[in-house]
Amino acid sequence: MKKLNAKLAIQNTDRITIYNTGDRIEFYYNNSNRREEAACFYEIPFSLSVKKYFGCHGRTIGELYGFKAWYNKKLTSVVTTLFRELEHSLTNAKTVAARQEVICYER
Repeated sequence: MKKLNAKLAIQNTDRITIYNTGDRIEFYYNNSNRREEAACFYEIPFSLSVKKYFGCHGRTIGELYGFKAWYNKKLTSVVTTLFRELEHSLTNAKTVAARQEVICYER
């Protein structure tokens, strides 16, 4: 499993949680230092194997790095895509925050 970018300050204790909306599953990133819940960064059609793997409390980044259920093709594709989507989402959020900070200083 490819490690996430170190510049994003993601810790192994940070958690990925899911929310089941009936026909879709939404993924949320919860930072262990802050108690606020981030916006949905990834969404897939409902899959029972994904729901059972993440459960009601989600999984930590450290647990996802140690993912070993390669026999389940759906779960494998979701976990590998999760890392790309999370990195993309956090990179864009930091870029937007930096742009807003520059705009504030220009005024």
